[in-house]
Amino acid sequence: MIGQIGAAMILALLGMVLTAIRAHVKNKMAQDAMAFLAATTATVVSGLANEVRNLKNPGKPGTWTAADKARMALRAVSDVKRLGAHAITALQDVHGLSQSSVDTLLTSLVESQVEELRRGGAESTTIPLPSAEWLAAFGPDGHPADSGAPLVGVPCGGTGGCGDCGGGACAPKPSPEESAHTQGVIDAAARSASQGRASFGGLVFCFAVCVAMAACPLVREGVMRVTPGVPSPSGCTANTTRCNGNVPESCSASGRWWAVTPSGEGCVGVCLVSDAGAYCAPADATQAPLRDMDAGL
Repeated sequence: MIGQIGAAMILALLGMVLTAIRAHVKNKMAQDAMAFLAATTATVVSGLANEVRNLKNPGKPGTWTAADKARMALRAVSDVKRLGAHAITALQDVHGLSQSSVDTLLTSLVESQVEELRRGGAESTTIPLPSAEWLAAFGPDGHPADSGAPLVGVPCGGTGGCGDCGGGACAPKPSPEESAHTQGVIDAAARSASQGRASFGGLVFCFAVCVAMAACPLVREGVMRVTPGVPSPSGCTANTTRCNGNVPESCSASGRWWAVTPSGEGCVGVCLVSDAGAYCAPADATQAPLRDMDAGL
């Protein structure tokens, strides 16, 4: 009974270890994916900021219009999505994100990086990249749709209808649903990092417990008793041999008789026991002494 309980405990712990390993690998993938997407976003936003500065510079070719703003915003999210395709796939596998959730997450990463540039002393001409709500205000051709939604980046007092936004460029606040959804995606990534550390600690603990239990004779015996194909203990002396019918057997340290032949098959000839142990011999081997006796008579 004790052996069966010990075996059940080991099997349960092994299941926990495997589950912890899978969770740790998945969470590590999610952490690496988020780090890669963040680095990719920083590169994309930095490159676009320089391009926008050139477009706004009167001494250089090009113009800067509302359509250009939309084009740059869509391009930022599109570039991050293209460059981070493998990372996005990993996040979808771990968190089960839909495509709309991915778009929301990438837009949030872009906006966060723009804010970092602003806090780091970036020039005021840096493009204020959009929220998902703002992106929805533009049609596929990059021109404003008929929704009438205000444009991100329209200066206060301009024609965008932003109202008072405390100076600089203003942006419409996302809907409560969008904010909650975006925050949920980001929180899931944060939980992924935390669970990864916790799962690894649990993995180490479970491994230590399994090793300790495997070293216990009672547990080992219990596992052997419930393992198919393992003979029952007979109390034989270790390293002794015998012929069990036509099958040579050897006694193990646990007091069990194990067949010496492959798959426990009997000898083709006969089983004999000598000082060297039990072994298989040709069928006529037992007649040799009789023939010798006849020859001596």
